Amino acid sequence: MSLDRATEGRRLALVQSAWQRAGGRCECTHAGHGHEGRCNAMLYWGMQNSSSEGGWYADLRHGAMPNLSSIKILCAECRRKGRGVGF
Repeated sequence: MSLDRATEGRRLALVQSAWQRAGGRCECTHAGHGHEGRCNAMLYWGMQNSSSEGGWYADLRHGAMPNLSSIKILCAECRRKGRGVGF
């Protein structure tokens, strides 16, 4: 297995773990996005990196090493509005 394939495999495993933690819902808690507490918009696994309704992004905290605590699952709308403090 090449280094690139190994790296991609680790990235996919992290995204899958973050997705499971999020329960298929947006994890955004940014107060300025028009939702109280967590957004919780329903997302669809097959719509990763889509800006359509149900689309989502695995967002890595700026400057952080990729690990489960540095990744948030965000709906397309919350990602468009901005990542918030630390993201």
